[in-house]
Amino acid sequence: MRAVMPEKMMARAIGPILSRAGRANCLREILPVFVLGTICVVGGPAFGQASLANQPLSDETVGGSGKFATSSPLTQPKSFTVSRPRALDPTGKPCLTVSSTSESQTLNKNVFNHILILDNHCGKQIRIRACYYKTDSCTTMSVGGYRRQQHILGIFSYSDFQYSFREYAN
Repeated sequence: MRAVMPEKMMARAIGPILSRAGRANCLREILPVFVLGTICVVGGPAFGQASLANQPLSDETVGGSGKFATSSPLTQPKSFTVSRPRALDPTGKPCLTVSSTSESQTLNKNVFNHILILDNHCGKQIRIRACYYKTDSCTTMSVGGYRRQQHILGIFSYSDFQYSFREYAN
């Protein structure tokens, strides 16, 4: 199959209708509209899908267990990134409270499960991306409205750990 230029395609479509002089003027008017329409139809869905894949996340919140424990998780705002605020209840407090603990495994007391406890005191489901602090070892967790759940972040030979999390935009 040979490639056909857009001008030739348009000329074939309207050729029998117009004279040669009228055809040239018509092509000058229709061609830009045809090209713009093709770009919008072909490129539109791809651009929309790309924006859906990059859901905005809230600022990073850091916490820990053992020697890394803090009285409350710290939020570290980044001025150069676009982020959204965390989900808030009517009093302005975050809906989700994340705390951590570690427990030794039954068969081997030197191996520990690192557990995050998600406590949601709002009515909507909240999804987070939880990671070991300053690593790419992440997992997605969710907790329903008015629920409290435990999720294992990972398993390690040391009981103390530090984590960070970000909330997804729902």
